[in-house]
Amino acid sequence: MKVAIYVRLPILVSNEIKKQEIEIKKHLQIHNDWKVKKIFIEIESGLNTDDNIVLLEAISYCKAYCIPVLVVLDASRISRINNCFKRILSICDANDIRIWSCVDNRFL
Repeated sequence: MKVAIYVRLPILVSNEIKKQEIEIKKHLQIHNDWKVKKIFIEIESGLNTDDNIVLLEAISYCKAYCIPVLVVLDASRISRINNCFKRILSICDANDIRIWSCVDNRFL
């Protein structure tokens, strides 16, 4: 199955990006049939923001290329975006895209 990965980081630190990628790949090893098509990385400051441009881009990519699963390391990375979590889930549901949380080891 094709999947896309969304990673949201607080600051641009190459070590953090590598750690996130390693964690996600480790979690995805249990799903041998999952093929990563694209990784989306969003860099944010500590400021609260409603901007979730990269996340919406990832969802649009999944919709355009019929990718049914968007993988996140931890759902809390999305829920930190103000007023976003429920809206993102409803957008995904409307487009038959499911969000997989590696930390929770389940679909949201």
